[in-house]
Amino acid sequence: MLTVPKNSRATIRVGVSRCGGSDFLDVRTWTAPGDGKAKPTRKGVTIPMTAIPDFVDAVVRLGQEARRKAM
Repeated sequence: MLTVPKNSRATIRVGVSRCGGSDFLDVRTWTAPGDGKAKPTRKGVTIPMTAIPDFVDAVVRLGQEARRKAM
């Protein structure tokens, strides 16, 4: 599982989850309420493993576009 900071109260976790005998890429916001124990929120997406190449390609293209706009 990979974790990316979102803000001072939340992170985005990227990992693999299993549902109904199939694996999925899960990209979800997690928060740490008052008890400090991280919990998943409903904010996120679950992507079938077969769609990961297209998803990665889209993220790479978005990153390239963001870099062009920052120049």
